[in-house]
Amino acid sequence: MRGGEMAMASKRDGEEPRTGYFQLSANHLPPTDRLEFWYESTGRRMTCRQEPEGEVRAKIQGLVRDDFEFLDYEAEAFLMSRDRKMCNRDGQDEISIGLVLSAKSGAIQDDRELPLNRGELYVIDF
Repeated sequence: MRGGEMAMASKRDGEEPRTGYFQLSANHLPPTDRLEFWYESTGRRMTCRQEPEGEVRAKIQGLVRDDFEFLDYEAEAFLMSRDRKMCNRDGQDEISIGLVLSAKSGAIQDDRELPLNRGELYVIDF
């Protein structure tokens, strides 16, 4: 699955936002360690579970500021979800826009799994 994600956070009064670029990949690790690394490295903002058959692959790159993030990611063989409690805890407004590249994929919205097909675009407003 490939997608872009934007998150907005509140700006601190009187400060200029800091801006940066980053890249992160789990693909260099042994397959058994990739999902845990991804979960720990991405700030536990989403829950992750591996699909029964498939090798986890994940990489992300992004432009970040104190008040805005634009993330481009690719992920295979695991399902991510973000519930209302997580959104309330971190206080971020988040929109995910994705393009499905695999033949089998899905998204979770309002606690139900939505099947997604190859070539479909989807938008989730958390």
